[in-house]
Amino acid sequence: MIRLDPATDLEAARKAYAADPNVLYAEPNWEGALCYVPTDPLYAQTASDLAIIGMEEAWAVQSGAGVSPAVVVAVIDSGVETYHPDLAPALDLANSWNFTDNNANVFDDLGHGTRVAGIIGAAGNNAEGIAGVAFGCTLLSLDVTTSAGVVTTADVSSAMNWAVARGADVVNMSLRFSGASQTLQNACDAAAAAGVLLVAAAGNENQGDLPVYPASYDSVIGVGAVMDDGTARAPFSNYNNLQRNLVEIVAPGSTVFSTIPGSQYNGTYGSGTSFAAPMVSGVAALLKAHYPDQSAAAIRAHLDATCKSVGQAFQPANSAGAGLLDAKAALETPMMPKISVVSVTVDDNTAYDAHNDADAILGPDESVKLVLSLTSEKAVGTNVTATLSTANPSIGPISHNTVSFGAVDHDLGTFNSADPFTTITVSASAVSQPVVFSLALTGDGGYSDLTTFSLQIENVYTPPTIIGTNTTWTKDKTYVITQNTVVMNAATLTIEPGTTIRFDREGGLEVRGGIVSEGTESEQIVFTSLDGMPGGGFDPEVRMSVGGGPATIVIGDADNDGDNDIVTANSDSNNVSLIRWNGSGFDPEVRMGGGSALYRSSLMTRTTTGTMTS
Repeated sequence: MIRLDPATDLEAARKAYAADPNVLYAEPNWEGALCYVPTDPLYAQTASDLAIIGMEEAWAVQSGAGVSPAVVVAVIDSGVETYHPDLAPALDLANSWNFTDNNANVFDDLGHGTRVAGIIGAAGNNAEGIAGVAFGCTLLSLDVTTSAGVVTTADVSSAMNWAVARGADVVNMSLRFSGASQTLQNACDAAAAAGVLLVAAAGNENQGDLPVYPASYDSVIGVGAVMDDGTARAPFSNYNNLQRNLVEIVAPGSTVFSTIPGSQYNGTYGSGTSFAAPMVSGVAALLKAHYPDQSAAAIRAHLDATCKSVGQAFQPANSAGAGLLDAKAALETPMMPKISVVSVTVDDNTAYDAHNDADAILGPDESVKLVLSLTSEKAVGTNVTATLSTANPSIGPISHNTVSFGAVDHDLGTFNSADPFTTITVSASAVSQPVVFSLALTGDGGYSDLTTFSLQIENVYTPPTIIGTNTTWTKDKTYVITQNTVVMNAATLTIEPGTTIRFDREGGLEVRGGIVSEGTESEQIVFTSLDGMPGGGFDPEVRMSVGGGPATIVIGDADNDGDNDIVTANSDSNNVSLIRWNGSGFDPEVRMGGGSALYRSSLMTRTTTGTMTS
């Protein structure tokens, strides 16, 4: 056995040793850990269900949620037996509440909430009963059920707001409504926006075509149930069919052993998605304990990403959302960021440099600031620092090339507006071209990555409004059309591959003679607006080479919504297609005629009025 320096690249060393003809094989001497088994006397009654989700291996990574401060899980249900010996240590009675009677008495009339609470947070290693998935967590009991079993959306909404106000990290709702409630949706959405992870039972109606609330809300993880084999759908469990977002995760939900009133335990009546949901809530709480800086959105994404496939056993096929909850994978798989650039703002204000023109575009002889928006596709990145560079010779040395972004959250934009990259200087002789920038990222937990983005240098040229002789527009310039520009009868305008043409609000291109485009798949000819936004009105017809044959591209308001759209017609294939502007980007092409596929690029332009024919 060979010991390596801790800084050695393990995989590179393994490959080097394996390449030695005298070495049969090379592999790391992996360190492992014993699976964590609580000492609770009735733990064996729960072990089979917990084995389905790999709970003992997960506990070997994070043994409970009793960190300091403990993770707080709110149980919106029928109350809880407050003196149950396995629940009393976890209950925060000072912050629990009965919303049906408007008092602090959260005694469980039905036994449902006691069972749910036990699955999540029954005390571990206390010589009593069982251990909850997130033993050591703090439980808030929020009672929303009358003694007759009646639950209202108003009470659940109030309980949700209460949970957020009292610092809940996770909220479990093993309840369902068949009707949508704006009040409840608002409460759920607000809680999710506040950083709370929401989990709800998907319901027990054996259907997938009707929504069930709150599980069907986008801000909530809906949980279905599997049988004791860990793959087959429990026959009562709802699933995804016409409702594609009803079930996000599935978990064991058949005869689940847990706490019940009377300081007792059983699993006889513990079947239902009500008892699958708290397993998801418990694992979410464990992740929060292990990664206290991670957001609810990032933990939710991690739970989904680490689920196990249930294959064809969960019927109908492909109806189990992300799949089976896998606590083992969730805790053993590191939560690492995957950061990318969402947007880049070029600040070329003249106050910063006299050569700038304040058009928010890189231009020759300009010196600009860059503000980036970053997001993480996976875990939250903390203490993220970014260093900007480029190998393009048209860009000079960047004087302030390293900035701190702090926390970069999952699916949220984080900007460096207060500390932009500065002195990105463009050579005075630069031609129009794309510039690839590299962004070296580092953060807590050993995070390190490299991502790239591109910006276009635009060497702007405004052509004459009358083109009377054969003319070629080349890709080393960006052509800005500020007025109606006419290609006369005896003239042909040739546009080379990679050329960009921008239209001002009053700009237009009228072709009386000929126009030849020679765009390729790798170097498209781009028509776009000067300000990046379309406007109403149709261009005169522009004939171009599209897909190897002549075609017509008409730009205007085809659907009468005030924004320009694109209509293409290919005379060789008889294809007519509509590409709609939806307010922030172009929709996929809608083919209105048959034939071979069109070669096309995204276009947006504000030009003079005309008529459209197809």
